[in-house]
Amino acid sequence: MNLDEVEKMVAQLERDLARLPGGSPQVEAIQVEVKALKRALAEPEPPHHKTVRQSLESLRARLDADAASVAPYISWIGRILGLS
Repeated sequence: MNLDEVEKMVAQLERDLARLPGGSPQVEAIQVEVKALKRALAEPEPPHHKTVRQSLESLRARLDADAASVAPYISWIGRILGLS
């Protein structure tokens, strides 16, 4: 696992989350996960891979769940716009 690449992805995810409207419980939950991962990556000693892996897996599970919950709405909007 290349931790430098993970840090870059976390930074990009933070920027993407900052552009979303605030107040959503889902967005707030993802922000908490990202902050926990960022703290683990910033530890002075190399973090245990298990801790980083758990944070990444938790974040992935949250993103997957959120994507699944909004997929019908995205499809609906696509139909309205004539994209499907």
